[in-house]
Amino acid sequence: MKNVLIAGVAAFALVACGGGEGGDSAADAVSDAADAVVETAGDAVEATGDAVDAAAEATGDAVDATVDAASDAGDAIADTASDVVDGATDVAGDVADAAGDAVDAATDAAGDAANAVQDRVEEVVDGVEEAAEETASGS
Repeated sequence: MKNVLIAGVAAFALVACGGGEGGDSAADAVSDAADAVVETAGDAVEATGDAVDAAAEATGDAVDATVDAASDAGDAIADTASDVVDGATDVAGDVADAAGDAVDAATDAAGDAANAVQDRVEEVVDGVEEAAEETASGS
């Protein structure tokens, strides 16, 4: 490829100087053409470097945006998890309160039933004592 480029530059130089009839002007033309090729190649390398730099910057920006999005998603997940834990804690507290209320109600009902049984037993004992006294007194 390099040889083809050099041959092209030489042919261009010969045409530019009128077919190569004046030796000094042909050499100058080849030198000028070679300088132009080197300059063009340098410009191409510089443009490629600029394109690589731009692509690297765009890639860095994309990575930064991806990291930010992932961080935001992680924050949202943590917030949601915290909300779920808070909700579960509230529900557990409500269940514990309801269970405590149920135990209190059952305890009260059992106490009322025990008092009612005690009252009835006392009435029966009083009735038995009264009947025993009546029997003992002969009435």
